[in-house]
Amino acid sequence: MLSSKKSSSSYDLVIHKADIKKRDYSYFVLGGDIGGTNARLAVAGIKNGKVNLLLSFNLSSDNLDLTDAINSTLDHCRRYYGIKVNSACLGIAAEIKDENKPIKLINGRLVVDKKDIIKNTPISSLILMNDFEIVGYGLNTLGDPDIKVIKKGDHVKDTKALIGAGTGLGKSIVLFNKERGIYVPIRSEGGHADFPIENKLELELIYFIKKYRKVRSVSYEDVLSGRGIENIFLFLASSRRYRNTSLIEQIKESDNMPEMISKHRNKELICRDTLDIFASIYARAARNFALESLSKGGIYIAGGIAVKNKDIFHEQMFNKIFNRNDRKEIVRILERIPVYLITDSHIALKGACFAAALTKH
Repeated sequence: MLSSKKSSSSYDLVIHKADIKKRDYSYFVLGGDIGGTNARLAVAGIKNGKVNLLLSFNLSSDNLDLTDAINSTLDHCRRYYGIKVNSACLGIAAEIKDENKPIKLINGRLVVDKKDIIKNTPISSLILMNDFEIVGYGLNTLGDPDIKVIKKGDHVKDTKALIGAGTGLGKSIVLFNKERGIYVPIRSEGGHADFPIENKLELELIYFIKKYRKVRSVSYEDVLSGRGIENIFLFLASSRRYRNTSLIEQIKESDNMPEMISKHRNKELICRDTLDIFASIYARAARNFALESLSKGGIYIAGGIAVKNKDIFHEQMFNKIFNRNDRKEIVRILERIPVYLITDSHIALKGACFAAALTKH
């Protein structure tokens, strides 16, 4: 992959394929992953139903004019490669109630207006989806190099389950459509379901989060997310089980506590214990979701936290927790379900482009 900066400081251009030739593809689509902090737009070439990312623009969502950004992206493709695009899909970090009305991001000021984009860009066919929904479509693009096996199991074309901790916790059941031969995600807000307490330590953790965050109930997202890592760390720090150090104080004062905790997980015991608790809860959440969805096609873990901390998913620990159940027949079901960590950082963009390509059929 080649990377270079565009002349405008507001755009970071990444070339995914060094030699882009129009004749090599049947048609082209635009995909977008629009978050509260960052936004990415990508153009992909489609051939034989496969998505090939060609180039992408990384942008800051702050004060972003999305219509202008789309025009700039398409103008670049037209000017340098003779590529024209009229179909697009944007994944948005927001609840999509009515995509024909302006949609404001949950954690950001950016507003996405479908009518404005269609009116003022070359895009004539536009789909708006939740940002985790496009990751679900991205499962259709994965190959062996894009995943890490955390737990072995049966390889079958059946229902998959997708779970990913990041700013929040995303969950989606992904069904296999036999007629179309593709996996189709179902929207979910399962990350906001109540977190089930299993032991005394977790009971204390829950009471701490309730008091610290001033909430009436604690959801899975309060422990499985960037905020969740903060919550676990601060809870452990308040327990007086650890000797206070200058590093712990630095972490507490940091603007990015999860990153600091991750960075020092092999140096500071409290950081390691924080991520061990986080990983064990992740395994339980995956197990519960596997049973709820009966996802015999596998559990797929997405999100930057997992990718940046692959080592916390110890196969022995994860398998022990994931397969745990008092009923032997349930254990046998769980043992046959594989678990994968998605390592492809472009999975959302590929999923958006895959969904955009569906409008061509």
